Amino acid sequence: MKALTTAGLTKLIQLIKSNFISNTDTVTTNTVTLANVATSGSYNDLSNKPTTIDTADTLTGLTASIAELNYTDGVTSNIQTQLNGKADTDLSNLSQTGQAVIDGKADTDLTNLTSTASTNFDGQWVSTTINMISSTTTINSATTKDYSLSNDLPNDNYVYEVLFTCSGNTGTSSGNTAEISVGSSLCDVGTYRVAKATTRSSSAVGWCGAGIIPIGTDRTISIRQIAGSSCSCDFFRIKAYRRIGTNQ
Repeated sequence: MKALTTAGLTKLIQLIKSNFISNTDTVTTNTVTLANVATSGSYNDLSNKPTTIDTADTLTGLTASIAELNYTDGVTSNIQTQLNGKADTDLSNLSQTGQAVIDGKADTDLTNLTSTASTNFDGQWVSTTINMISSTTTINSATTKDYSLSNDLPNDNYVYEVLFTCSGNTGTSSGNTAEISVGSSLCDVGTYRVAKATTRSSSAVGWCGAGIIPIGTDRTISIRQIAGSSCSCDFFRIKAYRRIGTNQ
């Protein structure tokens, strides 16, 4: 570090006066020591100057902090332009195309669905009681009993699901078995087993079952005794139904 000579200081004061100080200002001459000034080369040489700013206060007039400036990290285009391109919370600034997209959405109660779109939605469950068997009925070995629901379900060419329940007893001979299955034109009656019971003595054993099964447009539901002995069914009924979003 070098101290300015008297001659050098005089030149510096003259330079300051000619550029920054009015004629009415008073300048006090003292010996001045300048740090970090290059002793040779051009004063435009910034090789010995700081190359980073570690505090936002260094930038005159800036009120944002370094942390706040870092929020813009990763921004690749004008921020205001991006904000202007967003929809208002009341959607009042939507373009005609954007409004058409909104208009094309379904209402929360689905009342504005087209007939085509409505076929893709299942209906609500409807509580009911439909008795196919309401008193003790014998079902012989390997026998299927069919029941029509044409007068009970809507005749609209849609598939419906039904919630059914059934109950009965085995025969009274030891080893008698009740193996019950339920079916429709869409669900093989021989494969959808819902109940099974076998006697171990000469007393009948109760059985019961329940399930959900699709009913085709023929509106027929079936119950079958698969086992090799007769059994009885005390009731076979439907407790609820709903439309499935597919028509045939």
